[in-house]
Formats: sequence, structure tokens, C-alpha cells
Amino acid sequence: MLRIIAKISAILWILVSLCMLISLAIARIMPSAVIAVTAMMGANSTLLMIDPQRQQILTIYTASQSGETIGQFVWSPDGYHFALEKVKDVIEYYAYAGAMGRPIRQIYGGTILTHTLSWSPDGRWLSLITWPSADLQLVQIDGTPLAVDRSQLYHEAATWFTDGRLGYSLHDEETGLRALHIFTPPNTTQAITSMKRSYRQAGWSPDGRYVVYLGDMNGQTQPYLMNIETQEITSISLGAYHGLPVWSPDGRYVALTVQQGVEQVAYILDTSTVQATRLITGSRVGDYVWSSDSAYLAFSVNYGGGKRLYLTPIKPTIESPAPLAPLNLAYPVQWSPDGRWLAYIADVPGTQALYILDVTTMGEALIWQWAGTSIVDVDWRP
Repeated sequence: MLRIIAKISAILWILVSLCMLISLAIARIMPSAVIAVTAMMGANSTLLMIDPQRQQILTIYTASQSGETIGQFVWSPDGYHFALEKVKDVIEYYAYAGAMGRPIRQIYGGTILTHTLSWSPDGRWLSLITWPSADLQLVQIDGTPLAVDRSQLYHEAATWFTDGRLGYSLHDEETGLRALHIFTPPNTTQAITSMKRSYRQAGWSPDGRYVVYLGDMNGQTQPYLMNIETQEITSISLGAYHGLPVWSPDGRYVALTVQQGVEQVAYILDTSTVQATRLITGSRVGDYVWSSDSAYLAFSVNYGGGKRLYLTPIKPTIESPAPLAPLNLAYPVQWSPDGRWLAYIADVPGTQALYILDVTTMGEALIWQWAGTSIVDVDWRP
């Protein structure tokens, strides 16, 4: 009898040891950062926190009112506070904020333009653009508002710089004229340019030293690169780009999509040489996201039969993009804070699934899926 008990104990000890080894192995190959996922799970819109390393899932908030869903979600740089959109009846967007372990509350009384919530680098201010007036507002975490610009013009392309300033463009819809401005909280506004029929689809560099925009000259539309301090303007020999330019975190490269006939072409512009590298062509190209170290660029390409995820190594040299996933990619795609992991959504039969990719090994892992789920937003916790 004692021998049987001893054998059973030994077997149990071996099983426990194996489980511990498997857990340690998983911990070593899984990211430590937590992922926030906004998803429609059946009829309910739910905000989840997923910890891939500990294999834990925590429900943070579920929209309970009829016709209410959760839209954009953004972490504050401190990784404790967050902001989100509450969407009512599909067309009305409202700004809410909260913190881990604390209830969320509305921080702006009116409706906002979707996907305009953005935190300042120090986490003190949350910027948003109101709707339908398109005013640019700053709101503190306690809901204290600060009007950035009291003009009656529309505000566009609001971007925080690493030094805490905020770049944006003003648009007069009646005349079609635009101007570039920079705001320094709490009360300093600087006009960078006068109102011109230019400065469309402006993309600001992370440090606020440069801006890429579309301008018209001699009846043709093309991109330009402006040095904000010197006002030096350099033309870029590409056609008009589609959407907004997306800067790399180090401020050297810009990802752009250029329309050429019925096709779109992905380019990377090296602003140090003002030379553009052609990456790939597709029926639709976009959804650019840079790794935090600017070493990789991920983006999507449509080929008619579906959307595919591509990855382009940038450093030490720009390489040809390589496909990462089959023709079932769904937006969004997000990098982990350390630039090692890429989270993306894929359509699978009857639902959507969250995957992560380790770019150091190109190993892919399924993190979460739930029957009948549509994933709306993904954001890594800082």
C-alpha cells in the first residue's frame, strides 16, 4: 500500500513539475504587457484586459444601456488611466475616462469626432475634436476642459509632440483654405503658416520639427515636407497620397499610400534624404503601424479576395515586405510597447480571434477568441 502511495505521489510530483515547466516556458515566450480588447460579444459591447503571460482575462466594463457600444480605447502613458468612446445608436460618440479599479465617467458633455481621443505625453491632458463643430478641446482627467482654439474654423490632424506641444490644422470649409498651428498648454497658440489652399492631410513628425502635407502648385497636387523652424519647404516627387502620412517614432521615416490609377502603392519616405522607397501595390494599402524602435513597419494590403498583413524591416536597411497572415486580416493591428510583439485580429469561421506575433522568431500564437465576437479595438498597456 505504501509503495502504491509512493508511486502515486511520484507521478503527481512529475505532473506538477511538468506543469510548472510549461508555465515557465509560456511565460518566457509570452509578452508581459497586458492587452486591452474592445469586443462585441453577442449583443454586448465589452472591454477586456488580457494578460498573455499569466493567461488571465478580466472584464473591465460592459455597456449595459440599449443601443450603447464601446468604440476607441486609449491608455494613458502611466498605464493606469484610460479613455474610451461610448457610442450611442451607432452615430453619437461621447468621451469617457477612468482608471484601473475605478468607475468610468463622462469627461466631455457633447458629442465628439470618432477616433480623435489622444493623451499628452505626460498623461495630464486628453485631446479630442468635438462634433459637429470640430473644435479642438483638451480635458484633464478630472473633466476640467481647456479650449485650445476659439476660432470658428474646423480643426484637423491634431497630434501630440514628444515635448508636450500639440500640432493641428485649421480648415475654412467655405473657402477651402487651411493653416498650420501649434498649441503649448495651457494657453499659448502659434500660427505656423497663413491660410492657403494647401496643408491638406497634414502629418506631423513626433518631435514637431517637420510636417508632411499635400499642396497645390501649377495645377498639380503633390506632397511637401516643411521644416517648421526654418519654414524651408521641399517637394516630394510622388503623386498625391491617400489618407494621412504616418511617421516612424524616431522621426526619420514616413509611410504613405499613393494612388496610381485604380491601384494603391505603399512608400516609405526617408526624410533625411527625401528619397522614397516603393514597397508594394494592391487594391487598397494602409493601416500603417510602426514598432516603438522604428525597426519594423506593419501594414495591410487588400487583393480583392481579402486583407493581408505585411511586415517590412526598416533597420539597418529597408527590405521588401513579407506577408505574415493569410487573407483574413481584420483591423486593428498594434505593436507592444517594447516593439517585439505584434497584435492583430483575424477573421475565423463564426468569429474573430486575437493573435500575437513575435518578430524575433516569427512565431504566432492565438491569444483569445469567443464564438460570435467582433473585435473593435486593441491597445497594449504601457
